[in-house]
Parts: sequence; structure tokens; C-alpha cells
Amino acid sequence: MKQARFLGIGALLALLGCAVATTGPNAGFIRDNAGPEGLGTVLGLVTRVDADPALQAFLSQCPTEVITSLPTSGSNTDCGLNPTSCYAECKAGDAAACFAAARSIERSDFKPRSDFTYPLFMAACKLGDANACTNAAATARNGTWITSAPAVATSPACQLETYQTACEAGSFWGCSMEGTEYRSRGEVALAKEAKAKSCKLAGKNQQWACND
Repeated sequence: MKQARFLGIGALLALLGCAVATTGPNAGFIRDNAGPEGLGTVLGLVTRVDADPALQAFLSQCPTEVITSLPTSGSNTDCGLNPTSCYAECKAGDAAACFAAARSIERSDFKPRSDFTYPLFMAACKLGDANACTNAAATARNGTWITSAPAVATSPACQLETYQTACEAGSFWGCSMEGTEYRSRGEVALAKEAKAKSCKLAGKNQQWACND
């Protein structure tokens, strides 16, 4: 692989058997800034997300706009060393795979990453994962973005409504974020109520949710 260092990202990906998306809005950024961590793993996933019109459309929406039902509140899927397999399963309608694909990017060294994780969390949210709805809203406000975070998703109304909806669906993470949002508004009583519900839903393995 010594000769590979003289090749561009596109050529390196070709050597590794990865498809390179050239039509996505961030294709140039991906080619110019992707490091070795992404080669053959998350970079292939990132290029697919960037070139996927359905996923890109989520960037202009609040999580509450895509929620149809929230029967689940967690994901146990692990993409392992092949995140692109999770992308395929996500596109086939697997909420857990969408969530896991987003988490695989978060665990990588690829930054800024929120332009790619937000659409995946939104896909999982639309498919019924309440925690994914919470993650999408939290990513919108606190993530790392190539240019700027989506205005709709970062609005105070979207933030609170998303966390409320996720909490009502049984997501302790949603309740915790709801409490944080209330506290930022100075609504202490409502914040304590939401945090108490988060603690109750979290169980013994997630005691951090009980922290004020």
C-alpha cells in the first residue's frame, strides 16, 4: 500500500472496492477531508448518505414531522466493520440499522459528522425508534456541522416537542433531554418532573439519567 499514499481519496476507495458518491452536496468535502479511519468503513457509508435524496430531505425537517408511531425506544444492532451493510438494511426499513449506522459514524474519527448522522437518526425516528428522534434533535443542536445546523430542527419549539414526544413513548433519554430543555428555559418544576420520569424509565443500568 506504499504507493496508495500518492493517490487521491477517490482512487484509494476504488482500490478498496468502495463506491464514491460524486453527486452529494458534500462530495467535495468528503474527498478532501476524509482520513484513514474512514477508508473501507464509515467513509463508504458517509458517501452513500450524502448522495441519498431521501435522507438529505430530512435535513429540512423536525423529528416530529416524520413520526408516525413510536413502538420502540432503543437499538441493539451493531454495524461492526461493515457500516454500509447497515445502510442497506436501513434503506430496507430497519430502524435499528439506521440508528446503528449513525452511531458507527459517531464512533469514528470522521468530523464534522452531523450532516450524515442526523439523516440516519431521522430515518430511524420515522421508522419508530423514539431514542433516534431524541438523538436527531440533540444532534441538530449540539452536533458538529460542515456549515450550519438545520434551522427547523434547532428551533426551541422543535426541540421541546421532540423530547416530549419521545418521553411519552417511553424513551428515558427523551425525558432526560426534555428536563434539560425545561431547565434551560427556567421552568424548574417541569424540569424536575421530566428528570424524575427519566430516572424511573432508565432502570438500574442507566442511573446517570437520574442526575439533575
